[in-house]
Amino acid sequence: MPRKSSLQSLVSKITAFTRERIVRAHLMLAKAEKIETGRVVAIDSTVTATDIKTPYDSDLLACSMEMCRLLEQGQKLTPEPLYRFTHHKRRNVRE
Repeated sequence: MPRKSSLQSLVSKITAFTRERIVRAHLMLAKAEKIETGRVVAIDSTVTATDIKTPYDSDLLACSMEMCRLLEQGQKLTPEPLYRFTHHKRRNVRE
């Protein structure tokens, strides 16, 4: 898994020209899909401090286990389950 500093160093190498080409490509796609006309653009790049903590593996594992538990309970709500679900609990645990 790349570290934040590695990702940031790669992102910082993207030139303004490349960013503009990416934005134009997105705009062309949005126009073709009739999602956006591109006549008005509002950009806010304000940086603010937050108290959001960095997720740890244990936090992510707990979320994954909770989702599995809820999906298993949901399958029991109807005689014929409305969705297919395979529990991959063993894959979440480090060996």
